Amino acid sequence: ANENRRQIEAVENDERAFELTDNKARRLEFYDTLLFRLHFLDISGEDMAAFHFDYQKLFEDVKPFTTYHKPHERIKVGYISGDFKEHAAFAVIWGFISCHDRSKFEITCYAKNQKYDKHTELFRQSVDRFIDVKDLTAWELAKKIHDDEIDIAFDLAGHTGYNGLPSLAYHPAPVQICGLGYMSTTGLKAIDYFLTDEILDPPGEHETHFSEKLLYMPAQFSCARPENVSVPEGAPCIKNGFVTFGTICRCSKITDEMLAVWTEILKRVPDAKLLMRAQEFISNRAVDELYNVMKNFGCDMDRVIFRPAVPKMKYLETISQLDIILDGYPYVGGATTLDALFMGVPVINLYGERHSTRFGKSILHSVGLGELSVNSVEAYIETVVAFANDFETLDVLHKNLRAMFINSDALNPVKYCRLLEKKFEEILAVQLMKDA
Repeated sequence: ANENRRQIEAVENDERAFELTDNKARRLEFYDTLLFRLHFLDISGEDMAAFHFDYQKLFEDVKPFTTYHKPHERIKVGYISGDFKEHAAFAVIWGFISCHDRSKFEITCYAKNQKYDKHTELFRQSVDRFIDVKDLTAWELAKKIHDDEIDIAFDLAGHTGYNGLPSLAYHPAPVQICGLGYMSTTGLKAIDYFLTDEILDPPGEHETHFSEKLLYMPAQFSCARPENVSVPEGAPCIKNGFVTFGTICRCSKITDEMLAVWTEILKRVPDAKLLMRAQEFISNRAVDELYNVMKNFGCDMDRVIFRPAVPKMKYLETISQLDIILDGYPYVGGATTLDALFMGVPVINLYGERHSTRFGKSILHSVGLGELSVNSVEAYIETVVAFANDFETLDVLHKNLRAMFINSDALNPVKYCRLLEKKFEEILAVQLMKDA
């Protein structure tokens, strides 16, 4: 098993905290945190689902709404999140929300933000109504969504912070959706649909892992294009004479098993370097911990470089200094993979059976690079080593990846939004027929 010892201890602490408190709001917070942390562990999709299904037990006393308004001329969609701000998923979420056909859809953002920034203003300017609801209780927000006659309520947070799930447990809208901003089922019976694609959840394989009905899109998400970013000029190895591997995930996503895998890759590509960049590396303690683990694996630490995270625009430029991104596992990259591909840098990804381990596979498939996503450690190592020994192919990829990305479903938020709107119309029509 691929176990992250730090996260195992954290999950156990969350379980104890959940059991020891009688305050319902705090119990929900602890259970949200526990469910989120489980994604750092290599557990099966079935076991992941079982933990999430228990979430429903916290709402057995909730009485849901059963009557709704008449249909509107414009379909009213309400998005709920605490992350209408600068955030890892900003390009994905704002990308499609800003593209809605406002002649057919009336868009409301219910913001549980604890802070606002310039990115918040982009959301505010892109919708019909932007409402601060951070001080409302779960019931008060549910009542507001119902009183506002929202047709489709869409939670964009899942079991991450400041989500709308306790409010949606009251089923304030005729149709309720999730699937963006979180990596597993909500486990909540009041959520009707979970947005996905056929790579993340092959039809007929994962239905039992969700309390929701799966709602399929060609690709699960599509992001907005970054502005004022340099054009990829080719693989750095052509100029450097050696390959630079890179990791750009948070330190908390790095397991000992992946450190062992990356060490083996460096052994097989003896002149390569590994640049590891993470927020936590501003701390010497975090660096020392990973340094010692890799050294114990026999890694030549003179070839490993640790760097703290940098602001977004500098971050994109630093990605372009890498030849190959090494994705982590089981908590794989999502937004970071999209960033890397836009900067022309190929990402080698390891995927498993579970939905949340397949984001990289889904993204790479949508760009036409499905062969960069593999399902075994040895295949991962062999794929990385093969590319590291082929400077010419790396150079071609660096020069052409952005164009491949731009022409894919993964970087076409307008097309994505039109398809999503069609899905909205279809599922709302189905619900209205049931209510007739």
